[in-house]
Amino acid sequence: MAETDGSGNTTAEYIFFGGKRVTMLPAGGSAQYYVEDFLGTSRVVTQSNGAVCYDADFTPFGGELPYTNSCPTQNNYKFEGKERDTETGNDDFGARYYSWRFGRWLSADWSAVPVPVPYANLTNPQTLNLYAMVADDPESFADLDGHDSQLNIQQQGGSDDPFGETRSCGLSSPCPGPDSPQARGNQHRAETNAESTAASTQQTAQNTSMTLSQKGLEFIEKNEGYSDKIYKDSAGNDSIGYGHLIKKGEDFSKGITKEKAADLLSQDTKTAVDAVNNKVTAKLTQTKFDALVDFTYNLGGGNLGKSTLLSNINSGKDVVKENFTDWNHAGGKVVEGLTTRRTAEWNLFSKGSYP
Repeated sequence: MAETDGSGNTTAEYIFFGGKRVTMLPAGGSAQYYVEDFLGTSRVVTQSNGAVCYDADFTPFGGELPYTNSCPTQNNYKFEGKERDTETGNDDFGARYYSWRFGRWLSADWSAVPVPVPYANLTNPQTLNLYAMVADDPESFADLDGHDSQLNIQQQGGSDDPFGETRSCGLSSPCPGPDSPQARGNQHRAETNAESTAASTQQTAQNTSMTLSQKGLEFIEKNEGYSDKIYKDSAGNDSIGYGHLIKKGEDFSKGITKEKAADLLSQDTKTAVDAVNNKVTAKLTQTKFDALVDFTYNLGGGNLGKSTLLSNINSGKDVVKENFTDWNHAGGKVVEGLTTRRTAEWNLFSKGSYP
């Protein structure tokens, strides 16, 4: 693509690849190469010998922060790759001009098809301002043509993207298909998440008042077994009493009494109780709750959170014995004691009676 002056003389030629400006060939000069970020902003320009002659950062609204600017031919294609007028400093986006100084467009947005508010998303009041740049959220969106705002990171097709293609999403046109983790500015996704969170919170509230029953505590005591001396658990951790993991600074060199061990167990199970209350959104009976607390006390809240057991409970699917007994490994090996414990938890969960 050639660029000419008012008299028709060619001042530079540009080479594009994949829709991106990659090289400038100044008239009578050597090539200069553009290095752009994902918005298309020219961040670095190099000469044909690889030397950097332009290096700059840009603020979210397009302000230029140059560190090096010594190219033989000045680079005028800057914020989002748009031409910056040398007299006014405004950027030509095609549909209209943009002023990075104000962070605003110099004219109202318009549409070829008459509509009351062009490119508006009525669920996001920020999009009703026809002069605002990307609804005042340039860290989440980019306006590539002076019209509809698009996500500043295009979603690339991958193993978790059934569309298998590059897709853009806008403030007025939410993404199809699975949500992109970068689409935090997408109003449609935010509303969906808010509804989901509200429903989850409401369901979780059903369990927040649940506590471990006395029979549940005795169930854990039986599964843990009592030791008045320090021992190594199946994972090789120093423990004492009813499975209390010895913390730094605790001294049990003289052993522990059953009474003290019971007190520690009562304290230690609070973390497991909180984890079950916070992670389980389905309504539970007391026996099911106690079984899950035993499971979590032994394995930790993190393992409960990533387990198929929790997923099946929250989604309303059938819970099967293997959801418990699959968690019977320590150090990469099957531990018979863990198999016995998981079976006991399954029996309590499924049959509703304490042993």
